[in-house]
Order: sequence, then C-alpha cells, then structure tokens
Amino acid sequence: MFTPARRFSTAAKVYPSYLPHIPHSRRMPMPFRWFKPLAALVAVGLGARAYAVNARDRRTIAAAHESEQERRRQQNLMDVYGSRDSLEDLENAIRFYEKK
Repeated sequence: MFTPARRFSTAAKVYPSYLPHIPHSRRMPMPFRWFKPLAALVAVGLGARAYAVNARDRRTIAAAHESEQERRRQQNLMDVYGSRDSLEDLENAIRFYEKK
C-alpha cells in the first residue's frame, strides 16, 4: 500500500549536536586563489619552451654536422678528380670509382 512521505519540519533537531560548531570555510582573496594554477601554467610553459629550444639546437647541430660531412665528401671528390687536364688525373678518378 502507498505510504505518504514523512513531513519535513525546520524545527527538527539535527544529530549530532556539534554540527553548528564546525567553523566556516574561509575563502581566500582572488589573487591567492589563482596563484597555484597560474604557477603551474607558467611552469608548463617554461618547460615547453625549454624543450623547443633544445630541439631547435639539436637540429641546428645535426644540420651543421651533416653539412660538414657533405663538404668533406665533396672535397674528397674534387681531390680525386683533380683538374681533369692530365691523363693521370682521369686515371686516378677511374681507380677511385672502381674501388667503390
């Protein structure tokens, strides 16, 4: 059978009795509330910037190393070819390519 809900009364006692003695939470002023999230955001931004700068430096160093290797290889080829004016220079170039 249907039973009606209990009636609500504002005069009802609350158990336990110490509830009115709980101190109210004090809200911090606005600038202090945003300090921790702002500090975290700044830390993440600095970390991302440091990573980007480090990656750019690594790419720059790798490109410089690669260009140095390419310059050395080109210099070796020029040394092997010589001026191509004499038969000896051409024979040296042929021997170089046969070695490879």
